[in-house]
Amino acid sequence: MKNLHISLTSFKNESRLTREANSLLGSALVQGIYVAALWEEGLKEREITSGGIEVWRVRLATRPLPKNIFFQIIKYLEFSLRLLVFYRNKDVGMVNCHSLGLLPLGWLFKKIYGSVLIYDAHELETEKNGLKGQRQKLARKLERFFITSVDLVIVVGNAIAEEYRKTYSLGNVVTVMNCPKLLYKQRPANNSFRKEFGISDEKIIFLYQGVLSRGRGIEDIIEAFSALQGKGDKVLVCMGYGSLEKTVEDAASRYENIYFHPAVPPDVLPEYTASADVGLCLIEPVCKSYELCLPNKFFEYAMAGVPVIASDLPEMRGMVQTYNNGVLVPPNDVERLVQVIEQTTPEDFSKMADNTRKLVEELNWETQEKIMVTAYQKLLAKKKYQN
Repeated sequence: MKNLHISLTSFKNESRLTREANSLLGSALVQGIYVAALWEEGLKEREITSGGIEVWRVRLATRPLPKNIFFQIIKYLEFSLRLLVFYRNKDVGMVNCHSLGLLPLGWLFKKIYGSVLIYDAHELETEKNGLKGQRQKLARKLERFFITSVDLVIVVGNAIAEEYRKTYSLGNVVTVMNCPKLLYKQRPANNSFRKEFGISDEKIIFLYQGVLSRGRGIEDIIEAFSALQGKGDKVLVCMGYGSLEKTVEDAASRYENIYFHPAVPPDVLPEYTASADVGLCLIEPVCKSYELCLPNKFFEYAMAGVPVIASDLPEMRGMVQTYNNGVLVPPNDVERLVQVIEQTTPEDFSKMADNTRKLVEELNWETQEKIMVTAYQKLLAKKKYQN
């Protein structure tokens, strides 16, 4: 049996999907993994990853069409039809849909080919940032209709899992957190940022890494560090890509304590993360999905032995209170953020950094992998029994 993962990304930096796929291959539950994604300029249409994942980035004939709702539906229909035809004789016994928009296609695989259907929700899908009005109403109706045909729902946090259980009265929801692999037994010595930017040893490096877009506290972080310019030894490095990249670059050119670094490949990201002293994870509750999120970067900081300043939101609050690996600040409270940056001593941050060890020993991909594989084993055993 082969497992098909469908994504509406270009499958370029999809760390979660890649970890899941590699773990499933390693478990011998499936004999092969396919990934179907969207082609993007500069990427190969077909490739096999080092882990043996067979990737097809679909180059849509309808891609040049406008991006209004009518033509987007046309593109979706082409994508769906081509996948249904191409994989019809590929022994696809299990399909993972990595977003709500793909559930109708996954449903077709289940109805036509009898595939097991897994909804791999990367956030609270109907409550995403920017999803409003009629589009949100349609999303809620689609999810309510198709989720009844889903065999397993995988989510990234316990709060989101509870939302799905409560909203749809589901008993088939499992939480698999976005934790990196347990790479380090202790914090690795690294000075990547100091070497690249010429930051002296006495400076404390605060790092934001990830997508540079609204709702992630970027503007608040820049405002805080612009107020701190010339007032001490604190510097900011923003590393990533996104719609606010130009905003960060402009701030870096204006303020001597702010630096911008482009996104780096996932395989070298831990080295850069470990070269910071404090990580910033300041999600804004602009939507329910963000309010309940537990971001990748929270675990990436911990894995590199870096303490955090995090938004006082349910999931991150629970983590920080349990492991004492950082400081909580109210969302959108720049004044409080500046106070925490100024008043928390290097000794305090050092203690918090030490506390990350317990967190990563308990919450890493190796522990999450076991949860995921066990869920698949139970699901496939149940399906075998029913058949």
